[in-house]
Amino acid sequence: MIQEVINFKSTGDVDENLKSLRDFQRRWTEIGHVPFKRKDETQVEFRDAINKLFDELNIDEEKRNLLKFRSKMNSYSESNRGQNKMRMERDKYMNKLKQLENDHVLLDNNIGFFAKSKNAEALITDIKKKLEMSKQKIELLKDKIRVIDEMDNE
Repeated sequence: MIQEVINFKSTGDVDENLKSLRDFQRRWTEIGHVPFKRKDETQVEFRDAINKLFDELNIDEEKRNLLKFRSKMNSYSESNRGQNKMRMERDKYMNKLKQLENDHVLLDNNIGFFAKSKNAEALITDIKKKLEMSKQKIELLKDKIRVIDEMDNE
């Protein structure tokens, strides 16, 4: 399987390539147990091969992070200890999400208190950039939580 990933050639179609990478990852999780002495070495070898493919494909950073996260969670889902790690990750992301949402609401609310002036405009622009970044982080956290929930329901 690792050799198959190493020998994979890009089709030029990003969606088709992503589908193939997801298929590799799905099949990897379905393989089952590897001899204990080779387990870590084999996992690292596979992850390196997959990461190399991601690097070769021109995928935006957000999609790449989510796919790598999915792969990481797939490896966790194989054992009871991993299931506990997944639950802990989910709890951690939920706490981060709540904090980010609270901060986002606070920043959004504070914009209304600035008076119209040159200095205020610069500050408002800065806050709007922070709001946009927090929206992106919130969406990424929601996506990660969704990934964990999907795997937990399988």
